[in-house]
Amino acid sequence: QYFYERLREHVGISILPLCADVAGSVERRGIKRVAVFATDGTNESGILAKSFEDKGIEVIMPDASSQAAVMSLIYDNVKTGDINTKEGCLRAVHELDRLTGCMLDEGAEVVILGCTELSLIHRKAYVIGSEYMDRYVDILEILAGCAVRMSGAPVKKAWSAF
Repeated sequence: QYFYERLREHVGISILPLCADVAGSVERRGIKRVAVFATDGTNESGILAKSFEDKGIEVIMPDASSQAAVMSLIYDNVKTGDINTKEGCLRAVHELDRLTGCMLDEGAEVVILGCTELSLIHRKAYVIGSEYMDRYVDILEILAGCAVRMSGAPVKKAWSAF
């Protein structure tokens, strides 16, 4: 998808099919509707959404206000280091939970955390708690599992149900 197939044909090494693995993980769980939290660029490229749609999974995107809040989490909280303060960490986890609640209210069954910065907030949520921990699909967890499987080693489920 996107440029993955063309790139794979021209390089002599394995490339992790992240988007397909994420969509496959969700499909195996029987989930039919997902929300995607990612950067504007990722959303505009359609790379994640297409992976789900190819599997018959409906994608619910945040409205403009919620997407602005996702971008603020990424750029104003994580990239600035605010997440490393107690107050910033609490703010980030609570805001991610608020946004997730909105998407669940719109019918999403899970929220795809499609950005490394959102994965960092997800890790903090394990420590301070989140009412939606079982509703997050962290693409970095899936990427790590994919890399371990490709190495031939067994995958241990430590962080996620996905």
